[in-house]
Amino acid sequence: MARSSKAKTAPETVPGIRVIGPEGGFRRAGRLFTPDGTDIPLDQLSKAQITAIRAEPRLIVTNIEIELPGAPAPAPAGD
Repeated sequence: MARSSKAKTAPETVPGIRVIGPEGGFRRAGRLFTPDGTDIPLDQLSKAQITAIRAEPRLIVTNIEIELPGAPAPAPAGD
């Protein structure tokens, strides 16, 4: 069976943080954080903002990888 010439590649990602705030929300580094969580690419934050967010005990901060938008969608089956 022949292999497709188009290799499947993992989506391109950038490093980021997911920040979860308390009920009622909480502001830090010029942003509002809620219990729903907010994903932020690190390149959108200054070093001072990252430090302030990570140091805040009322926020839960997790390192994540964020998929870049605009990745090609898979072709529909049967076309």
